[in-house]
Amino acid sequence: MIEDADLSCPKIFVTGIYGSGKTTAALRISHATGRTYKSFDANWSYKRRGRAHASQHLIGLGHEFVTDAIAFSNPPDPYFSFTQFYNEHLEDVLILCVTCLNIAKWKERLRSKQSTPPVERLTGNFIDFHKITLPSHNGKNILYYDTASGSYVSQENIHSYIKSLS
Repeated sequence: MIEDADLSCPKIFVTGIYGSGKTTAALRISHATGRTYKSFDANWSYKRRGRAHASQHLIGLGHEFVTDAIAFSNPPDPYFSFTQFYNEHLEDVLILCVTCLNIAKWKERLRSKQSTPPVERLTGNFIDFHKITLPSHNGKNILYYDTASGSYVSQENIHSYIKSLS
């Protein structure tokens, strides 16, 4: 279960590709820990994506919270503001990467959401997220949770699964 890990860090960022179960995981952690849940979608302006906006968003989250995404800005380094925030709050931040290591189950979740593009076009996004985005958090205080199995997994488990899809 997701509550089985050490969730004592006051700032918990739940991340993952769309349809992985981020919001469900964040709400469960919020309930289990008593921390305030901060909805990323409700508090983020997708029209403003500069570093200043990402920094303001991160500061506005407060001292103790669980949120269901990581603030990003424009390339070339979309996670610059978060990396800077992370480095300034090193001891207080946990990243929980939520994945779904069952692509059929993940696609079924997406089919139930009306706001996503056709599922057949998204397999490449699933693979790219795990190959490109996850390594950007290497070296950070991070746990990986597979919503398909309901258990914590290693980064190696994720890489093996993605390799089997390629």
